[in-house]
Amino acid sequence: MLTRVIALSIADGDAEKAEEIIKWASKGQGAEVEKKPRDATSSFIKRYLTPYAPYDKEKIERFIGRVIVKTPENIDFQVVKNTVSNMPYSDFLNTVYWRGVSLFIKRRDGFKCASCGSTEKIEVHHKTYENHGDEIHNLADLTTLCEKCHRDEHSAKEEPKEEQNNPPVTTQGVRRVPKVGSALSMAAIINKNNDRPPRRPSIRAGWGRMIEGYSRQEKFHSLLSKSKLDIEDVAGKRIVTFFVDKYMIKQWIEDKYLREMECALKEATRDQNIELRVKSEQTREEFMRQRRK
Repeated sequence: MLTRVIALSIADGDAEKAEEIIKWASKGQGAEVEKKPRDATSSFIKRYLTPYAPYDKEKIERFIGRVIVKTPENIDFQVVKNTVSNMPYSDFLNTVYWRGVSLFIKRRDGFKCASCGSTEKIEVHHKTYENHGDEIHNLADLTTLCEKCHRDEHSAKEEPKEEQNNPPVTTQGVRRVPKVGSALSMAAIINKNNDRPPRRPSIRAGWGRMIEGYSRQEKFHSLLSKSKLDIEDVAGKRIVTFFVDKYMIKQWIEDKYLREMECALKEATRDQNIELRVKSEQTREEFMRQRRK
């Protein structure tokens, strides 16, 4: 159609009009149509905030490169933050999002504790939880600590602050304590009980909550549910050991899950003074003999 219009313009002797049409057509074909970036928030949440997905090193590295190093503009991070805030913390620890953020922070800090310089049993610590769910925009709010320093940091925050400049207590104008059985005495007892700090869940209760986080992985959840649990206090630390049948399963858990399970158990029990271990009924020597056959 455009070719016909140009031909008719030339036939009518209007060469200038034909030239204008040709310029307009060439400019239109070469122009690029601006496209708005597609909103990728839902796919981001599905890809990086699905808990207990198989551990994928390549996916974690891609997350670091695409999300942390170069923050995408087509993602609503307020929606991401709201999604994280509604997740159980044990689930959050087992997402590609947190694995990528924690690995980036450890690399930034040289894989050593920012407090004592230790390189053993290092963990990533939130200085505050105000930016929980939006860590990639607030990396300064995260630091690397060893297990001991991490435990001490949480213990210091949990200790109640001593009240300062308390006014002197006087007995003038103070009513006597009501007799036992009166309505006033019962109200005082209820208020006193409400002021008590909540009790920490037991290790076994925390273990039950922790393994529920693996309910989507039926075989692994069944394995943990049947595991024998042993708890002992050693040098002021609570050692929690669970047992599996085969040596290979023990190695697999140590390589892939043990550290995140320990973090989830600490969170479930609100006790940072826990060390999680796994042992197998089968010894390494028995496994090697069986392998040679």
